[in-house]
Amino acid sequence: MKEFDIRKAGNDAGALPLPDYVNVKKFAAATNEDETVPAGAYFAIFSADVDFYVKTGGTAAVPSGDVSDGSGSFLNPLIVSVAPGDVIGVIATGAGTVTIAYYGNIT
Repeated sequence: MKEFDIRKAGNDAGALPLPDYVNVKKFAAATNEDETVPAGAYFAIFSADVDFYVKTGGTAAVPSGDVSDGSGSFLNPLIVSVAPGDVIGVIATGAGTVTIAYYGNIT
């Protein structure tokens, strides 16, 4: 798994290298799917062609109203820190694809 490090020599643009570990979730409807963070992963970058929600350590849900107790799911995260073995609930608002690219720790 590639490191999450944009400071390496020769990377004048400050861009991440293309990931070498990507998982894909295909959704036909709004149903939660669990994603287990692989060994060696400390950052996850999400991309999708549909709106989606995530929740660490629980089942993600598309809200049907206000959530005022901190238990809501997070809409369309871009990049999050994770730990190997974490379970992330992912749910899309409809048919579509969500990709999750993983990177190792910053060295």
